[in-house]
Amino acid sequence: MHNYQELLANNSQKLKRIKQITNLISIIRLVLFVAFVISVIMCFYTFQPLWIVISIALLMLFIGMVIVFSIYNSKVKYYVSCRNVINDYILRTTDEWKGKMLETGQGLIKNPDDFLYDLDVIGKNSLFSFLCIAKTVGGKKKLIEKLTRYGYTDDEEHKAVEELANNIDFTIDFQARLRMLRNNTILNNDFEETKVNFKLYYGFGFAALAIIITLTVLAILNVVGSLSIIAGCLLNLLVFFIFSKKNGKHFSETQSLLNTVLVLTESFSVLNNRTFTSKLLIEYEETIKLAEIGLQKVKKLIGYDSLRKSWLSLLLTNAIFPFSILILEQYQKTHSKYNDIIKRAIVKFENLEALVSLSILRQVRETTVLPNITDQMMIEATDMVHPLLNPKTVVPNSFKTGAGINIITGSNMSGKTSFMRTLAINLVLLNAGGYVCAKSFSAPSLKIFTSMRVGDDINTGVSTFYSELLRVKKALEFQNTNNKMITFVDEIFKGTNSNDRIIGAKTLMTKLNTENSIVVITTHDFEICDLQDDSVYNYHFSEEYKNETIVFDYKIRPGKCKTTNALYLMRKAGILN
Repeated sequence: MHNYQELLANNSQKLKRIKQITNLISIIRLVLFVAFVISVIMCFYTFQPLWIVISIALLMLFIGMVIVFSIYNSKVKYYVSCRNVINDYILRTTDEWKGKMLETGQGLIKNPDDFLYDLDVIGKNSLFSFLCIAKTVGGKKKLIEKLTRYGYTDDEEHKAVEELANNIDFTIDFQARLRMLRNNTILNNDFEETKVNFKLYYGFGFAALAIIITLTVLAILNVVGSLSIIAGCLLNLLVFFIFSKKNGKHFSETQSLLNTVLVLTESFSVLNNRTFTSKLLIEYEETIKLAEIGLQKVKKLIGYDSLRKSWLSLLLTNAIFPFSILILEQYQKTHSKYNDIIKRAIVKFENLEALVSLSILRQVRETTVLPNITDQMMIEATDMVHPLLNPKTVVPNSFKTGAGINIITGSNMSGKTSFMRTLAINLVLLNAGGYVCAKSFSAPSLKIFTSMRVGDDINTGVSTFYSELLRVKKALEFQNTNNKMITFVDEIFKGTNSNDRIIGAKTLMTKLNTENSIVVITTHDFEICDLQDDSVYNYHFSEEYKNETIVFDYKIRPGKCKTTNALYLMRKAGILN
């Protein structure tokens, strides 16, 4: 893991130096402006050519300082953005990130799976909050897509995430530039192709231009008055306004794409002078750089078209020649030529945001590894921890299981549910193509089902027990696809009486016990542990008492639990004597 305090100190030094230069430029700019005003006043008082020369020189110097100030002010904003990125890295290395990472991922996916909320994959203080660095809507959606998929086998994504994780300079630079964009930016470069007959309008435009030239020559020869030239200009303006009236939609669409093009150009520039080695990142880089060529051309054309923002420049540029019509035609041609590559580059850029997000875990956690994705129905983890728990206090656990039923028993607060969430969220990370929090981790990519945070719904009249049934029903239906799956059930069928709970639990476990299925359940009913089957495995968490104080070590052990602590907790709460 990197020394982020050192990175922060280095960035602060650079920021301080840039601010000093910026302040000096600001002072020089002010002095030049005052000197220019004085020189202009002297021009009016003395009418001497020297003061005119001085005024022009001071004006040019002032404009130069304005440009230089703008450049250095952008650098200040960049280093401030870098500082904020590094501070977020520091927060993630502790437990202080909670409540400060505001992205939730909610609303980015229709009909979210139950496990997304059960495992805190999305929502406040979720895995999405912890990882997401994306600023575009598409980038956030791409990250959600990765966190919700299964059947992942793409080794190229692993290589890309690994390269990004080991390139802290790039990931900080990438995030800093993203933060300078507006949050929730929608990247889009597509609109309906126009059917404008440009040749017709060019014919009128050139005819008007010929009239203007003819009238100008005649005015020079004193055949006609100079005011007659205005007639030709008015004719050209008439052509332009007729065109604008009939094709205003295309003008407005062109202008509306200005912000998108500027955002894309700025965003894609983060890959300038970068050299990647992984196949996927090289593909992203090449696509984005090809799109940059088209973006730069479109940016210039739209910049020219911005002359239409001022009525004065609009009239001047279109009175002699149909300037805006020419710009729109050239834009249409350029857009048509580069539209496909730009759209592909947008998708690549959004995917890059998602991959950088997945690389974050490696950069802020000591114990991480790229999982070994196997075809065998077996999970084997060494020193596995939960990525969202405090890294200073979290307790690692090792675990190995195959297809079958894993029953976990233990006292209240002993760590059963936390262990279940730890295993499940690391499987989510495996499916996403990122790092997991463990020293080693091998598993297939599994479809995840959960029945954990289940409650009743007073609005629909659904009881807790029926809610549990609906959850496990989804797992049973998916089982018919014969795809690899894993089901997590916390306090199985807690919404009903103990007799029905035991019968129902044993029946469910029997149905889910197939060669492509792993089941992990927690329970306080020791009778459930007595299911006689070679593919049923019992584990437990235990506690001990020291000086009348209960102590948990949060370590999973084989076999079923033989102790309880409910009476102790009730006495501690003052309910029992």
